[in-house]
Amino acid sequence: MGKFKIKRHLAAGFGIFLISYFMMLSLNACKEAPTPAEKVYLDTLFYKIKGNEKALNIDEQELIRRKDILRNSWIPAVQDTIPDIRRRMEDDFRGMLTAYDYYLDRHLLYKSSTRILLEELEEFKKQTDENQLDRTTFKARYKELDLRIETNTDEIEIIAKPVYELEPMWMRYERMMAMR
Repeated sequence: MGKFKIKRHLAAGFGIFLISYFMMLSLNACKEAPTPAEKVYLDTLFYKIKGNEKALNIDEQELIRRKDILRNSWIPAVQDTIPDIRRRMEDDFRGMLTAYDYYLDRHLLYKSSTRILLEELEEFKKQTDENQLDRTTFKARYKELDLRIETNTDEIEIIAKPVYELEPMWMRYERMMAMR
């Protein structure tokens, strides 16, 4: 019985040694620099930000011009049409005004936040290229920056998508109102 207890303690001690050895190896592996494959993910973030910039590339002066046309000529011009058609057209015009106002109110905010995210990404990329970050820090910062970019993308989509979707309606009404 005595020999069995000694062997069990030796086995337990050896097991603890192995566990601590593997933990040390895994901690050292985490301190390695990010791999080239992981660095490619930074390009993905860059292209997401560039996509956001393109989504915000709507000419504000054009939207202001359209709002003036809607308020000053199109809405007054439909007052003498059949009531059902007039209501439908006025609803469309007011919907366009709302979408344009919403975009113009928030455009500068999201454009500047996109610019800030791009600057942060460039700094992150610079630190990664200079191997200032270990793998764990790289992954944590990447996830945090990716989440912020995704949130920004969702917000940009909320303001820009209606403007893009209204473009065919604008063109249709523009042709129709030109014939009046």
